[in-house]
Amino acid sequence: MSTFNTPTASASACEKFRPYRLSAEPSTTSASFARHCSAARLGERSRQRHRPSALKAAARWRVIPFIPHRFALLKRDKRRAKFYDFDEYQWLVDAAQKIDARIHVAVLLGGDAGLRRGEIIALEWSDVDLRRGQLTIERSEWKSEVTATKGMKVRVVPMTQRLQKALAAFRHLRGDRVLYADGGSSVTAKVLQKWMAQAQRRANLRATGALHILRHTFCSHLAMKGAPALSIRQLAGHEDLQTTLGYMHLAKGETERAIGLLETPMAGSSVRGNGNLTATEHSADQNTAS
Repeated sequence: MSTFNTPTASASACEKFRPYRLSAEPSTTSASFARHCSAARLGERSRQRHRPSALKAAARWRVIPFIPHRFALLKRDKRRAKFYDFDEYQWLVDAAQKIDARIHVAVLLGGDAGLRRGEIIALEWSDVDLRRGQLTIERSEWKSEVTATKGMKVRVVPMTQRLQKALAAFRHLRGDRVLYADGGSSVTAKVLQKWMAQAQRRANLRATGALHILRHTFCSHLAMKGAPALSIRQLAGHEDLQTTLGYMHLAKGETERAIGLLETPMAGSSVRGNGNLTATEHSADQNTAS
């Protein structure tokens, strides 16, 4: 089993901004920050995201005594994630299966189990329990560096029958990793992108090569089939519940069912509706009225 380091994205952000004088005036710090980001080809969104996280991590690790300046994040429109409908996803799965067993497994890991790209790359056979039918997601890979998963949490994901069947048929002895590239080496993000584009073209879908749409499809389909938000959050490994709630607009009828609960009497309950009044207050009100 591979070992992995535990620093988060904030650690890498701190490393990028190590040369900055944090005690400098805001204008000076911002100017230096902007020059660095331009040189590193970081967009405004990346600047806004990394600056506060780097300083928060530095303060938490006591590299600096406190955060010297406060930064206001730019507000942006929250666009709903794109995903495949049930038919489109099935076309993609069928196309991937016809091309290559590796592509088939990769598509199912993303769309049937909700794994992120780095988690798919880093998945090992020791993480696959075919007898229990579950995956243990505890590591990820980004630019050849193996780390903990996003959010630093290990999660267990039950497998669908077709994913379990595909992994059982795909079992190999080429190495610890589940997926491998041509020649037996580990897959990379570029290899997965190439595989995804091949499957998309075969399925007559737009060939972007973007793998994250599978994760959006996983969460969206769960919501559409009535899975609770907390279950989706646990399966997907969302650090923030707000991320999960972004899919819940797809859960048709949830608001109607919630209101319907108000019309349903509690079984075996003799309590009559007196709002927040206690029994004594209610009795006193009746005496006053009489």
